[in-house]
Amino acid sequence: MAEKEGYVYCMTNEHMPGFVKVGYTDRTPEERLAEANADTWSIPCWKCETSVRVRSPRDAEKAIHLLLSDDGGRVSSRREFFTCSVEYVKMVFAILRTQNPEPTPRAVIMAEVNAVIANELKRSVSICEELATTQGPSPAGSPSSLGGGTGIRESKRIFRDGQVLKHTYKGDEAMAIYRKDSDVFVWKGTEYASLSRLNSAHKQSVNPEIKSAGNAWDEWTCMDVNGNYIPVKNLPEL
Repeated sequence: MAEKEGYVYCMTNEHMPGFVKVGYTDRTPEERLAEANADTWSIPCWKCETSVRVRSPRDAEKAIHLLLSDDGGRVSSRREFFTCSVEYVKMVFAILRTQNPEPTPRAVIMAEVNAVIANELKRSVSICEELATTQGPSPAGSPSSLGGGTGIRESKRIFRDGQVLKHTYKGDEAMAIYRKDSDVFVWKGTEYASLSRLNSAHKQSVNPEIKSAGNAWDEWTCMDVNGNYIPVKNLPEL
């Protein structure tokens, strides 16, 4: 039986400078990161620096470990820790992406154009959604009165890069990661331009008929530096 697809990942920990952890998982990088930060033997807070989906994750991991072990780079043959830079690991991971068939040049160009358009559309829609879910009460009698919030919260001023978020809806748990460089939330490999869009996507995956997703800031939690989950609405600005 052929090995199913999975991910190889690279993690770092601010309490272990100079070391990287490189491994594989048959789940998502978000789930593996949450697991690492939840382990009682591990010092939080781990950050996933990069990951790539591959066809044979176990074989890919072995090849990467062999490459990173040159010149005594591996801490122990029984551990996944190496003394090398994140940039070097990213270069190795970039090579792994060639496992997948390359699209035609025209497909590459169109994909890049569509990605830019889609990103701009997502950001425009997310602004409207944030306004709808966080604005104060509308004038009396207004059909659009939603009540609640105190204004838009800027994700970059609230979340750390690589911070893990968690949400449970009708018994279904979602784990996501915030990427500060691109200001997006990543869940199951898909990027969402706002917490509201992420919240809607999770709820719609469980209940496609849902009409209103509610206020995401009231429902999601995130992992703090001690490895505990706290409500995102209680996070102070960085």
